[in-house]
Amino acid sequence: MPRVRGLVLTSWLMAAGILLLAAVLGPQPGRTQPLAPVPAAPVPASPLKVAAILPSPANDLSWTQALHVGLQQLEREGRIEYAFTESVEPAAAERVLRRFAERHPDLIIAHSGTYKDAVFTVASQFPDLKFAWSSFGSRDTGPNVAAYDTPIWEASYLAGELAASVSKTGKLGFVGGLALPGCRAILNAFRSGAQRRRPELEPVPVYVGSFVDIAKAKALALSLADRGVDVMATCGNGPARGTIEAARERNVWVIGYVYDMTSLAPDHVLGSLVWDGYRGMRQLIDDVARGTFLPGKYYAATSREAITSFQLNAVAVPALPLGAVGTLERSRQELREGTLRIPISFQ
Repeated sequence: MPRVRGLVLTSWLMAAGILLLAAVLGPQPGRTQPLAPVPAAPVPASPLKVAAILPSPANDLSWTQALHVGLQQLEREGRIEYAFTESVEPAAAERVLRRFAERHPDLIIAHSGTYKDAVFTVASQFPDLKFAWSSFGSRDTGPNVAAYDTPIWEASYLAGELAASVSKTGKLGFVGGLALPGCRAILNAFRSGAQRRRPELEPVPVYVGSFVDIAKAKALALSLADRGVDVMATCGNGPARGTIEAARERNVWVIGYVYDMTSLAPDHVLGSLVWDGYRGMRQLIDDVARGTFLPGKYYAATSREAITSFQLNAVAVPALPLGAVGTLERSRQELREGTLRIPISFQ
């Protein structure tokens, strides 16, 4: 059953964090703090009441935790009061959203593309409330519904480049939750990055049919490893965790998803696609506070805005081929400068 946490206002402001991070390794393991300073904005006199429904446990070291720690940081700064319900199945989303809506918070966040129908249904019943949903490649919005994206495609491209350098068998895999546009974009970017280094590579995709089924994901990942796949990318918190378990058993590499997942298997997580939930939510929250939350607004960002990144696992570096890290950093620099443009396809 989902667990609910009530609205709690913290009474202290978070001290300024250290924002200078190693250029090659990215953020430090287990941290999702901003990669660059966030423009100063005044803390509101009264914190906004923000509610979120989350598809998995708040400490999943993946998709959900990336948002959760970002909202917690906003709460520590005194910008919001934060309530959440975790592990909400899509079938229960409408009921949970309506329960939050009846409390009339300033913003309700639905952190899954599988909540789309529920969000638009409840938003139509509460036209004076503001909603935001994780659109995952979709730009669908409504009069009181914003969409925010977690565009980690560029990070996936970098992961693909590194995977091509690391793979000894020349076989790459991809374990996704559902064939939604966002997962397809991650797969396509991973393929493009890999083929930049080794044009003959073609990642083999499999889909779990769920973003939370760890056991099925593990079984699919084991089948890929048994076919010779030695580097796998992922899409979804359940697929990522299941693939990491399989990677430990088959001694292959895996790419973590949305949050630094190194701690689950330091010798097998090559790196992680990271989305900074604090920076990702900050603009949206500031817009609500300023009264500039626009109807139909779509929020997205790229690695150049320091919201998404590929975070290399420092433990893995000694096992990498000579020159692999340097190649990765050159591509990262090209992205920052805008000289490397990655074609994004959601098909």
